[in-house]
This record gives sequence, structure tokens and C-alpha cells, in this order.
Amino acid sequence: MPDSPEPRFKRGEQVHFIGGAGIVRSYELESNTWIYLVELDASEGDLMFGKSRTLLMLEGDLFG
Repeated sequence: MPDSPEPRFKRGEQVHFIGGAGIVRSYELESNTWIYLVELDASEGDLMFGKSRTLLMLEGDLFG
């Protein structure tokens, strides 16, 4: 059972992580951990991660 039965963040919600920020596009429970697909803010994507605009992030790495 995950620490939280419901995901902490919802689709469309703004989240932050060390080194950036983005919008939650989707999430799913995998191995008792919520994993999020986060689309980077337009101002940050090209600078930090090349041309990639999305990241898979664990719930513990995100904050509101």
C-alpha cells in the first residue's frame, strides 16, 4: 500500500522540484509509489534538459 492511497498532486496542477517546475500531465501507481509525468514550464525545458519537455518524477521529488 502506498504512503497515500490517493495521489498528492492532480492533473493540471503546478508542481516544483529541485531545479525546475512544471505541470502534472498524468500519474499512475507503480510498485506502491505514485509516478508523475510532468511537462516542464516553457522557460525551463530547453535550458535544462535539451529538447525534452516531459519528465517522469516520483511523488517524493515533487512539492506544490
